[in-house]
Amino acid sequence: MDPLHPFYQKLQNSKNILLVKDDVGKAKQSVRELPNSNYSYGSKFKKDNEGAGAIISSWQVHNPTSHIETEKDFRKLNRMSLNQKLITPKQVSEFVKQNDIKVKEKRYRKNTTEGYRSFSGEYFGLRNKPSTPMDMVVCYGYANDAAEEKRKVYEEQLNISNKPISRPRGVKYTEKVESPVSKQDFKMKKFQMVGSKIAKVGN
Repeated sequence: MDPLHPFYQKLQNSKNILLVKDDVGKAKQSVRELPNSNYSYGSKFKKDNEGAGAIISSWQVHNPTSHIETEKDFRKLNRMSLNQKLITPKQVSEFVKQNDIKVKEKRYRKNTTEGYRSFSGEYFGLRNKPSTPMDMVVCYGYANDAAEEKRKVYEEQLNISNKPISRPRGVKYTEKVESPVSKQDFKMKKFQMVGSKIAKVGN
């Protein structure tokens, strides 16, 4: 379509994204009124009062959380209402409003194992495990120990297998020699009486 044609200009000015034509290698012209090129899009960046330098050079002491009030123990309240034979929803609702039974707060149980939590000073968390000695890793110390343990296990198993079997007194063991049995070819019962039609030729 000729860009100078009046109909083409009418389509371009129609403000309809489906009718506006684009040029080769160029995007369609916008059908909405946009601000000028000096306008900046996006939300304004909020500057933090404390910069990276202040964070690195300072240490914030831990502030323990304040005591949070526990919620009502509805399971216990429902059981109590059933014991008092309150069945209707209105009766149960009135009973819950009149009785204020809270859920028991779970207290911290001190771990008796080696990795206990230390709350002294400003240090929190679990104790780190001791570091692995690198000389044992580099010099194949653990591999040599494992190979030595395996060698001992194999020697014990070999000694057990070579021990003579103890036989109780008064019992004689005789070796059973199986008599050689001529092995016959397998045949079905209905073909056992049928002879061979091909004579066997010797070598």
